[in-house]
Amino acid sequence: MRYGKLLTLLMVILLVILDLRLAGVGLVRSVALPNDSLLSSQWGWFAVGADGAYSIGPHGDGVIVAVLDTGVDYKHPDFGYQNLNSSGNIWVNQGEVGVDSFGKNKSSNALDDDSNGYVDDVIGWNFVKGKEDVTDFDGHGTFVAGIVAARANDGLGIAGVAPDAKVMILKVLSVRGGIWYSVDRAIRYAVNNGAKVINMSFGGNRSIFTVLMRRAIDYAYANGVVLVAASGNENSSLPTFPAAINKTIAASAIDRNMKRAEFSNYGDYVDLTAPGVDILSLTPNGGYANASGTSFATPHVSGVIALLLSNYPSLTPIDVAQTLFTEAKDLGEKGLDPFYGYGLVDALAAVSMEPIPEFRDSGLILVATLLPATFLALRLRRSSRLSKDRHCGGLLRCASPKPAWNRSSSPVKP
Repeated sequence: MRYGKLLTLLMVILLVILDLRLAGVGLVRSVALPNDSLLSSQWGWFAVGADGAYSIGPHGDGVIVAVLDTGVDYKHPDFGYQNLNSSGNIWVNQGEVGVDSFGKNKSSNALDDDSNGYVDDVIGWNFVKGKEDVTDFDGHGTFVAGIVAARANDGLGIAGVAPDAKVMILKVLSVRGGIWYSVDRAIRYAVNNGAKVINMSFGGNRSIFTVLMRRAIDYAYANGVVLVAASGNENSSLPTFPAAINKTIAASAIDRNMKRAEFSNYGDYVDLTAPGVDILSLTPNGGYANASGTSFATPHVSGVIALLLSNYPSLTPIDVAQTLFTEAKDLGEKGLDPFYGYGLVDALAAVSMEPIPEFRDSGLILVATLLPATFLALRLRRSSRLSKDRHCGGLLRCASPKPAWNRSSSPVKP
């Protein structure tokens, strides 16, 4: 009897040490899927384990994801927006809602009611035109936002990776591209107005990546905001920024066969990979379409981060990065590699595993590599187009490499 108790105690200790959990050992579990009508066509959603994550929860509650892009069609039915008081998954600036002292609607009274430096920025801001209109004339931003946070279980269309997160709409790109100065201001706006994740599905050349941009990234990082950027679509190892800055998480793209997408950039700056080929998401005016690009791998990662932060809101950017890197599903060569980084981002692990804050105390210090910059402006090109055959068109460009997250001292994947 005594030996039996001792054996039982040893087994319990062993289980604690090995941290064997339902999600970690691959045991059979019941998964309750949402009823979205096009869910079966979302191979990327299933590939990152969003089905398992959805069944466990949380679903991104309380997390604001800033989408820096071409704007968003916030009235798309799959965001659930009805009005400013019932905005579904669209972030609303409450300081610009209601009636002012003159009896006028704050959302349209041409006043900066919340004194944040922007007039009538009730659902975000257009940094291209310097006004409140965030209309998406291109479709790229709407597509990205849908992957992050389309509502789930509404019987309609698709489900986002974090279907209860809020999308903050920050327009930094027109149909012809944008400049770094707009991105700099948008990052600061996102941080100052409560975003915890910033999605950047664009990039540009290192030589004109500005001091302002680096400072904006430093500002976001110092304030606990996680930045995610696309690696780019030129099938190149040349750097693209901001993905190549080590205070961002850089995402490459894979196809349905879990292989690197033929267009996806690669290099030692790639941190994680996610589905980016033939991805289904939202288009303006209530539509749906399939598209390819690292632009669309990136919001899968941002969505998973929203899940993690919904579960553990006090995590720092380092905690988030190291947790996702350690729990990613290894692809390609064993361990860290230039095509998949640490591997496929894992939504189920984000909601079922303990985070890894202890890396902060283990001597793994993340040091930014500051690169020279000479210009204030940069023409950007999207990290994809809404076409399977045109992976990187226009002036908004896909991203490229960095010695990310002090990789020489980062843990190696199992």
